[in-house]
Amino acid sequence: MAIELSPTTFFYVRRFTSTVSARDEYVPVTIRLSGNGARVPLSLTEVKLTWGVGKPILFVKTDEKLPRFQAEITYTGTGRLKGRWELVKPGEAPPEPRDLLTEAALPIEERGTQKRYTEISRFNIYLPPTGKIILPGPEVWRVDESLNGLYLVLLRIEASDDKEGDTNLATVGAGAGVVHGGAVAGFSLPVLKYYVSNGTYRPGASSASPNSRAASTSLTQLSPDERAILPADEPVNFTWSLIDNATTYRLEVEDLQGHPIISAILPNQAKPTTSDATLPTNTLNYRAPSWLKDKLGNTVARWRVIAFDQQNNPLSQSDWRTLRLAKAATQK
Repeated sequence: MAIELSPTTFFYVRRFTSTVSARDEYVPVTIRLSGNGARVPLSLTEVKLTWGVGKPILFVKTDEKLPRFQAEITYTGTGRLKGRWELVKPGEAPPEPRDLLTEAALPIEERGTQKRYTEISRFNIYLPPTGKIILPGPEVWRVDESLNGLYLVLLRIEASDDKEGDTNLATVGAGAGVVHGGAVAGFSLPVLKYYVSNGTYRPGASSASPNSRAASTSLTQLSPDERAILPADEPVNFTWSLIDNATTYRLEVEDLQGHPIISAILPNQAKPTTSDATLPTNTLNYRAPSWLKDKLGNTVARWRVIAFDQQNNPLSQSDWRTLRLAKAATQK
């Protein structure tokens, strides 16, 4: 007979009978419930987003069908998992690490303040006490690809009504009511990326001619210059040279504390994104979205470029260059 000690612990006495005419022995066996099961708060321990095709970033042509993506979730406890899939479109300000936290990880007064993007679909499923589940993504026809550029797919997990994760404010002297804390994760959730182009991109190829393409293994930043002061009334363009065997480039812009401002993925298509015909054909150019100036304000930022091969391994990276915006004419 098992005797309960606490909600998660009980014991029983096991009898061991001797086979050599010795005295029988009785040993108490204590069992403690751990991991998944009753009275274990629902929490996420690992989340992976995948396209199911072995590629971290997809490159698709306009109107080309995307594969369906999914989330592989490892968790403790049991309960309902509620949330939504969202899409960050080209030109929109990317999420910050705080925006990628689960809702239950935020204080009650900060919930609802994370950036919101275009909602693709919602989900509300039950998680059995198995510890792992594959959450299918929305139908692919719901995922937009009407604009050329980099898209981000976000998994947003909302706080669930989980009894074991609830906090009664009255018991801690913080007022009345209950704060739901189910489906918490102690990390920022990952994002999925895909790049839509007009079809000129081919992995490992460049649209520059063999004679004009520079044979190089090191990145060269062309503009803006180091410590550049950019006009406040003109677009911000980043330009760099191509290198051999690179299939993609990542432009990173961040403040001096390392907080990301822009992270853009560009295919190696050697085609300027501006109409400036004076740019060499063996270069890439990225015109930053207009909100970059609002993000920069009067602060100093820095930028660099990293080149990757077809297996997404880094080939080369440039040094950091600093820049800032010139003060507008109305500013003193």
